[in-house]
Amino acid sequence: PKCREKSQSKVFEDTHRLEANLWKSNLFHFLLGFHMISGVLMVFFLVWGRLSFFEVMLLQSLCTITVFVSEIPCGAISDYFGKRLSLFIGCSMVVIAALVYGSYPNFLVFALGEVLFAVGSAYISGTDEAILFETLKKLGKTDELTKVTAKMHNSFLAGIMVSAPIGSMIALYVPI
Repeated sequence: PKCREKSQSKVFEDTHRLEANLWKSNLFHFLLGFHMISGVLMVFFLVWGRLSFFEVMLLQSLCTITVFVSEIPCGAISDYFGKRLSLFIGCSMVVIAALVYGSYPNFLVFALGEVLFAVGSAYISGTDEAILFETLKKLGKTDELTKVTAKMHNSFLAGIMVSAPIGSMIALYVPI
């Protein structure tokens, strides 16, 4: 009987820990979307960076291409070294990218920031959903994957929705 109580307690703790992954994922994606630059990105590049619209589009293309090229290698690294490490590397690269963006108004500096941001995003992309799937599989709730993934993406959009006006207000009152 004592062994059974310990076993049931362990199952409850594991279930509780796994279910915590779900709300942590939503919080993670809200914070990931909470980049206050989204409301003023074009102004940032055009005014502070003194870039042309063409140069801004080149940077965005560079970012997209880099994400595309980085997806498979970053996924392999995540599978081999672990998903938590992959998320840590990805988030670290995104933070470093933000520091690079704000360091000096120059096309090449912005290009470096875009590459760092893209590779960081590639580390996060897929890894977050793999963790979510593994969590739901262990909980026996894989049928809820679509609903849980939608909630995760909505959390990201909510982060943007909340942060964009805040970033715009900061940009309005803090001169460049």
